[in-house]
Amino acid sequence: MPGTLERLRANSWLTFISSEIHKSYSPLFNKDLSEEAKTIFKAKLAKRFDELDKHFTTHKYLMGEQFTVADAYLYTIISWSAGVGIDLSRWSHLAEYRQRVADRPKVREALQSEKAAA
Repeated sequence: MPGTLERLRANSWLTFISSEIHKSYSPLFNKDLSEEAKTIFKAKLAKRFDELDKHFTTHKYLMGEQFTVADAYLYTIISWSAGVGIDLSRWSHLAEYRQRVADRPKVREALQSEKAAA
């Protein structure tokens, strides 16, 4: 709901994901970027994953017990990890969070739809 503290918190998470997570993944898909440069972006992501891992020690989802659009966005972005050589198991709480989101019935349904359309 506009103007609420929850809306502000959700926007804060969306901004964090966009500017600190998504932005750092983008260069990792550039085949012309050197491995040395990619290592720099992976190190930046590792710091952000440390923060998220700590957050998920006490929160089921980004905003507590309730799944939000920010969780859908974060799930999508961190799901790119394997494709760019990042093993999330180093961050056990983040990896558990990712699996928790993946286990949601509507997420499973959406992923099946994507596979069928491919």
